[in-house]
Amino acid sequence: MLMAFAIMLFLAACEKTEHELPTPASKTAFDQSSPDKLNSNTVSERASQNAVMFPPNANMFGQSYAEWSEDWWQWMFSAEDCPSIPNSDPDGSLGYQNQSGPVFYLAGTWGGSASRSITIPQGKAVLFPLINGLFIGNCPGYYPEPGQTLEEYYQSFLEPFVDMADGLSVTLDGQTYTDLEDYRAASYLFNMTGNAELACFDSCITGAPQEVGSDGIWVMLKPLSPGTHTLTFT
Repeated sequence: MLMAFAIMLFLAACEKTEHELPTPASKTAFDQSSPDKLNSNTVSERASQNAVMFPPNANMFGQSYAEWSEDWWQWMFSAEDCPSIPNSDPDGSLGYQNQSGPVFYLAGTWGGSASRSITIPQGKAVLFPLINGLFIGNCPGYYPEPGQTLEEYYQSFLEPFVDMADGLSVTLDGQTYTDLEDYRAASYLFNMTGNAELACFDSCITGAPQEVGSDGIWVMLKPLSPGTHTLTFT
């Protein structure tokens, strides 16, 4: 689902430093007869983007985007109860649950908009989805067709959902990044143990290890400078 989401990020630190974000490449219109100029402009824009977020094929702290998406889902469904699920967070107060390691997770919404404020420890990368979906296996009523693997079955559910994503963007401190389709990451089937208390949200969650699959478009920001930052993603 597409989400309109804004968050104020406060980077905790012992010392604040001045930081100037990369200047976006100029969007000059080139004639098709000038491919060298067009290519140069595209490379410049990509370099600016890569200075802020990890590129799609990056190995981030030993894992790919797909692998980090698996950890994000485990974080999402380790909430204490349904009202505590981070996607339902009205103001940022639910965003601190079960956070550990080098990456800080941010949640979107269930399809609406939200505005949150949250403080992130210095030096942590920040991961969030622009659109994502999860298929939970071994759920009554959801079974592969004869000859179809469970992975093929889950892909048949999630691929059309993520395919519909259009006009995605990330804006950090006033600088907007688009053309983010390359950040799509689909996982293989993996085991996830969701909190049984969250069956009120999804009756397929049992509290025991289950095979699940994920697909979505994800962005991981590189660690930000200490201070206040504004992040919007849709």
